Amino acid sequence: MGRMLRDNRRPGKRHGCRGVAPEASLYALKVLDGGGFGLLSDILEGIDWSINNHMDIINISISGVDSQALKDACDAAYQAG
Repeated sequence: MGRMLRDNRRPGKRHGCRGVAPEASLYALKVLDGGGFGLLSDILEGIDWSINNHMDIINISISGVDSQALKDACDAAYQAG
């Protein structure tokens, strides 16, 4: 969002790149390893960190078995707003 892009129409000139929400802060939490594997406890810790740090949106893309602990953590995040 905040990186500078070179304007090829005007050599030597640079301009900022703004997205649709320039005032938004983005946080990336890595809870899985490079192969996409990890422990449920790491995922739960990431959700808990997000709740405690007042994140407005949590995007989680994972697959696996059903987990009551994961459901409870997601419910807690929803209730936290």
